[in-house]
Amino acid sequence: QGLMERGRLALAQCRSIGVDVLNALAFVHYRGMLHRDLKPANVLLFGRELTAKLCDFGGARFVQRSVQTMTLTGTPAYLAPEVVTGRYGQQADVYSFGIVFVE
Repeated sequence: QGLMERGRLALAQCRSIGVDVLNALAFVHYRGMLHRDLKPANVLLFGRELTAKLCDFGGARFVQRSVQTMTLTGTPAYLAPEVVTGRYGQQADVYSFGIVFVE
C-alpha cells in the first residue's frame, strides 16, 4: 500500500515511517546514489506495523562528487530549489523527504 492511500496517520506512525525512509535514503547516499524522485507515491507501506520501503529508482543516479550537474528529474512539487539549476547533491533528496514528511 502506498503512503498516499493510507490517509491520516498518528504521530508515532509518522515518526516510524520517517525513520524507515531516512534509513533507506542514508543507505542510498552511502552507496553514492541520489534517488531524485522522493515523493509519497514512492514510499510503500507493509504490514500492520507500516514498515516503509523506498521504491522507484528509475531516476536514481550514481554521483562521483557531492554536487553533480544533471538533467532535471523528479516531481516538481517535491523538488529542492537548486534542482532547477541542474547542480545538486544529496541535500536535494533530504529536502524532498522533508516535504513528504510534512504532508
